[in-house]
Amino acid sequence: METSVIQGLLAAASESGPYVSVTKIAIVAGLVFPWALGVQWVDRDTDVVKTKREQWNLIVVSGAAAGYFVLFAAPLWSGSLFLVGLLIWVLLAGGPMVAYLLHRNGRVVPSGQILTVGHFKRVIASAKGKKKGVKDVGQLVRLVDHEGESVSLPDDQEDALGFQAVQTFFFKLLSRRSSAADLTAGKESYRLVYRVDGVATDDRDGVTVEDGEKIIRYLKKIAGLNVEELRRPQKGKIRAALLAHEGNPPTMEIQTSGTTAGEKLRLRLESEKTLLRIHELGLPKLTPEAPWYGYSLGEWGEDLEHMAELATKSEYWETGKIIAQRRRSDVAMNTEIRTLKDDGDDA
Repeated sequence: METSVIQGLLAAASESGPYVSVTKIAIVAGLVFPWALGVQWVDRDTDVVKTKREQWNLIVVSGAAAGYFVLFAAPLWSGSLFLVGLLIWVLLAGGPMVAYLLHRNGRVVPSGQILTVGHFKRVIASAKGKKKGVKDVGQLVRLVDHEGESVSLPDDQEDALGFQAVQTFFFKLLSRRSSAADLTAGKESYRLVYRVDGVATDDRDGVTVEDGEKIIRYLKKIAGLNVEELRRPQKGKIRAALLAHEGNPPTMEIQTSGTTAGEKLRLRLESEKTLLRIHELGLPKLTPEAPWYGYSLGEWGEDLEHMAELATKSEYWETGKIIAQRRRSDVAMNTEIRTLKDDGDDA
């Protein structure tokens, strides 16, 4: 009796096919591996865009776990309902991925966004540029990175475009004798404010969003800063000068920080201060002689010589005190003080 029952079950099993479907396992495995790679990317990217890492990891993993529970439910795993269960898994596992993608794109500048129209345009432009190559328009500014190495046109397509954008940008600033500049991200363009002799000037043209992002990204790279850090302040130094500059290029301090609209770049040229002193000019000693063009300068004693030395040292407070002590109190005004009245006062 028992033998006949077992034979019946085996016969039924052979007619219904194998218990485990190799095809379904292959389909599920083909979806699991891309999802696993996406989970690893989310884990790394949360640190780049400075968002909540644990929270998004939990959301992404929980969505896939719920999808597996639905997929492996008895009605959906077997028969024609398998495709329905597979679709539910894709929605539950892929939904959190899409939500994170929208979240992270909202936290970065347009050039840092992925899977957008602009991203695909950049990829296509980069592919075309690699085929055609980057045309070197010539070096306008000498650049030295944070390690003291001279910077030339890079071989990488993206770095080459950034190098050319920096060349044009620095040539504009240095040719105008600018000692400092601020490049701030805006909705339609980057605002450029530079200083010449302490006077701030707002550049009317500004910088395009595309060029501004290239400039900041490339300067951060040659200054030894974290290129992927978009919010925390960073500071580094390079050297830059026009080609006509003799000697080593002066040091330029680079500061980056995040704003609500994007990144902000601040540049400051550290030029050496030159103090002009009379004795360094090699001129003969000042010896006034009378008459001098019809006027007499009077005596040039040690006190006036001392005041002249103080003036060359910019010690104007000391010279002012000496002048106050030398002021004569016995001289009266040679004109009497009068009070003017309006005609209406007599009435």
